[in-house]
Amino acid sequence: MKLSTVGVCLLVISSSFAYGKSLLERAKIYELLNHNNPYVATIIAKQKIQEAKVVYTQGEFDTKLGAKYDEKQYPISDGRLSDIYVEQPMENGMDILMGYRKAQGTQEYSNIKTSDEGEVRLGVKAPIIPLLHGTNQRKVTLKLASLDSKESYLEMVKSLRELHLDVLGNYYQLLFQQELLELEKILLQKAHQQYKLIEKKVLVGDEAPILLVEAQQLVNERVQRLTERENTFGVTKGKLINHLNITQKEFEESFELPKLPSVPVGELEAHVQIERVVINRPEIQILEYEKEKLYEESQLAELMRYPTLDVTVIGVHDRVYDNGFKVSLEVAFAPERRKYEGKRLEIQSKKDKNFNEMKKNLLEANRDTIITIETLKALKENYSNALKEVALAEQLEKAELRKFELGQSELFLLNQREMKTLQVRQKIVHYHVKILMNILEMEIEMGELDHNFDKN
Repeated sequence: MKLSTVGVCLLVISSSFAYGKSLLERAKIYELLNHNNPYVATIIAKQKIQEAKVVYTQGEFDTKLGAKYDEKQYPISDGRLSDIYVEQPMENGMDILMGYRKAQGTQEYSNIKTSDEGEVRLGVKAPIIPLLHGTNQRKVTLKLASLDSKESYLEMVKSLRELHLDVLGNYYQLLFQQELLELEKILLQKAHQQYKLIEKKVLVGDEAPILLVEAQQLVNERVQRLTERENTFGVTKGKLINHLNITQKEFEESFELPKLPSVPVGELEAHVQIERVVINRPEIQILEYEKEKLYEESQLAELMRYPTLDVTVIGVHDRVYDNGFKVSLEVAFAPERRKYEGKRLEIQSKKDKNFNEMKKNLLEANRDTIITIETLKALKENYSNALKEVALAEQLEKAELRKFELGQSELFLLNQREMKTLQVRQKIVHYHVKILMNILEMEIEMGELDHNFDKN
């Protein structure tokens, strides 16, 4: 009664410890790949930097407030100038000017003079050619910064996809190594069972003692195989733990590894997958944004064909001296137009490059998707055949074991049968994980995991 009570207590305690752990499934990995994970944070930081550059570029349209005060006391002249002004850059390239100034005495660099109450001025500076073409340097710079930010976001998505592929690939490799480790344990267990069987036969004189040495050698060999597999398993687990930004202790206390997910049934339709890959491939979307940028740059380059023609009109009002105005015209022109020709050729070359890169990416998307689908079909077929093969291998191993127990076979032949069964089982696990990796790559290419990026 006491023993059964102790057993129940131990069972309860062990269950409570096990209950504290959770299976490390893909959903949990997504949770750990969050903004606090340094691998993720490094990728996201690049996008944040680009977003900040857009805000910086928007500063070109900031209102500029200024003030100026001059006072001079020269031997034969004196003067004072107070000036407060506001400049407001506009998206169309114009600048609105507003201000108040008061000038008394003789000014050093101008003949400005106002009454004691000063004067108010209001004006506008207009770049004529950009206004007629509907574009200007400030507008294009902001547009390009915005497109750069969009490209940066897609680069971030691409990098996060690569990270998820790497981490989930390590995860599947860890489950793969776990399966192989279990197979090695089973193989070692068989060697121990054979050793015990031979030991009994040697004791009663049915077998020569040398056969026990052979059995011990087989045990030692399989112990070494198990040790090597355990080391590989530990290295693979260490890589995954490193990516998940947790310690070995946290991993051991919090998680248990599940079995490899089952092989999905059903076939993929090539044309559907290709269409989804094309729509969701960042490289293709980036090239679309590059095309937009080239259009903006070509519009700006067209302005180089014409002279710079800026007109400034300023009206003033002085309560004593009444109203007045100032008109200024600034013209500049380069007859050779080499900047324009060079820029035009540069943009055209970039357009040709963009067109060919787009064509290449579409061909690669089509080719890669078809290869993945065909590879998946072949892997599933081999997986199915391997399942049939292992049934035959197990039958032959059982028959060889029965013959060995009856003294009609040798340990060498039984070992060969066991190794053949092991190889077939390893092959099944290999096909299994390859199928899962191919499906994972397709999921990532189609953007099916992208929603996990936003969650974290």
